[in-house]
Amino acid sequence: MQKKHESDLTRKEKWQLEREKVASMSWKKRIEYFFTYYKWVLVVAVAVIALGVFGVNWYKNLQKEELLNVVIVNSSAPSTENLNQDLRKALKIKDKNQIITIDTSVYTGEGNQTTYNSTMKLSVVMGARTADIFVCDKETFATYDQDGVFLSVEELMGSEFCEEHAEEVGENYMLANQSKLAEEYGIVGYEDAYIGVFSYTEHREHAKAFVEFLFE
Repeated sequence: MQKKHESDLTRKEKWQLEREKVASMSWKKRIEYFFTYYKWVLVVAVAVIALGVFGVNWYKNLQKEELLNVVIVNSSAPSTENLNQDLRKALKIKDKNQIITIDTSVYTGEGNQTTYNSTMKLSVVMGARTADIFVCDKETFATYDQDGVFLSVEELMGSEFCEEHAEEVGENYMLANQSKLAEEYGIVGYEDAYIGVFSYTEHREHAKAFVEFLFE
């Protein structure tokens, strides 16, 4: 019987021949053979999976709405979960796609890589105007307190609030170390901790509710 040329074989016959060829190889040869002939299939498969994961994450992020972004410098707390949950209740946020961001990754102090990275991050945050509220020490606050960067407390909270909390309120800041941030949540562990609300915030009502929650 005349032996068929490989190009004349049916798809089923080619598959059977391939199986027999692979079965006769050692495991090492099989791996080498697989990567030699099918590596582009793997590359394409990985690329498709990566694109799929990216697409899902992109869609999920697209659905999210940030209601408030708080940056806390030199935080002493390992977690802000309790504060976040209590804030959501106080602001009556039930939609899981509406989020509050509390960023405690910024540290200042002695000149080191962490401080340098934090300074760069603050520059980006302020340049992009993504943060609504800034909690930091007195010296850091003074560094950024220029050209109307922070809202007047009276403009944000009203004169009644300022009178009621006269000892805790300055012209454009509130003392965080006399608020729940220190007393209840332990997030601010240093004296002269200031809370400032950026004048560019688009979430003024939520910022006001945040301050009311901290000083109620």
